[in-house]
Amino acid sequence: MYLMLWLHLSKLYGAFKATAILRLMSHTFILNFVTIQPPQKSQVI
Repeated sequence: MYLMLWLHLSKLYGAFKATAILRLMSHTFILNFVTIQPPQKSQVI
């Protein structure tokens, strides 16, 4: 999956930017995944 996405991005932005974008995406995904989301109490106000 990442390889296909990287190839697509490298055609648009070039290899260096594609690598940077993928690293950024994986970091934000891991942070969102690891961070324990609090219960949805904010909607019950």
